[in-house]
Amino acid sequence: MIRVTDVDMALLRPLLYYQAADLPFHRPSDDPKLLYELRPNFAMTLQGRKISINSLGFRDKERSVKKPRGVFRIVCLGSSNTYGAAVNDDETYPAYLEAVLNKRAPGRYEVWNAGISAYVLAQSTAWAEEIARKYEPDLIIFQYYNVGRKPFLLGYPYSRYFDADPSLYLENLRYLPFSSRELDLALLRRWRLFRAGIILLNRWDAVASNNPFYNNQRLDFSEFENFYLTHERTTHLVDFSIDPDPIHADPFQSLGLKTVFLRDHVPPGAPPEYLKVHPPAYVYRRYAEILISALRKEGLLPR
Repeated sequence: MIRVTDVDMALLRPLLYYQAADLPFHRPSDDPKLLYELRPNFAMTLQGRKISINSLGFRDKERSVKKPRGVFRIVCLGSSNTYGAAVNDDETYPAYLEAVLNKRAPGRYEVWNAGISAYVLAQSTAWAEEIARKYEPDLIIFQYYNVGRKPFLLGYPYSRYFDADPSLYLENLRYLPFSSRELDLALLRRWRLFRAGIILLNRWDAVASNNPFYNNQRLDFSEFENFYLTHERTTHLVDFSIDPDPIHADPFQSLGLKTVFLRDHVPPGAPPEYLKVHPPAYVYRRYAEILISALRKEGLLPR
């Protein structure tokens, strides 16, 4: 009966974490590490914001796969703050960063906006792997803000991702009966009655605690660490974060990476918009100035 009705996966639905913002611009991904992505070649005005996704799947102007000669290509990865959830295409901080850099050196820079709403570090890292493989970036900037479980795209099927990556069970179920991760995973993969029972216990636990859980951020740090060890020549500046909580910074600093906290650069008497997760355009302009200063200080921009 469980096999026919998929009741176990239906029971799982309320325990998952979902991305629901700007849904028309997103689609499910074939990559189980990403879960969803931006919809290529799609543009519309939504709630007064002009949003355009180019043919390569970035919220950006049209770009060539092959890097033009003499161009320094920067790619900015992150979640909704990088994507620019409250602004137009040309008002995101990657767009401002490109505009300011090219004002000083016309045509010298490309700054790609690779932000995707609600992405956690594991998803951004998987996206960065594809970007590094295909698009020849000279510098990769990670904005690390969201922590915990990978979100799924609201309203779309999710079962196939658990088939492709069974570790998603371990990521999304807090209560597991055995101390052996391998045994729990083997039973969850192969025995649907066991899976349904464990999911029911986790639903009871979620109701009883009245507190949605998020796994420790180190859950998604190991994949970033592996990426960095492979691409350390291009991955130089990380954690362009809003809140300088040590839990965000410590793992990156242990690798010797430069971290920048926005809160450290808020001008005296600045309005609260400076610390919003989705700030207005003038704050993103300030982001660009902060980044340029940090990049120049670290010698990461060409002379």
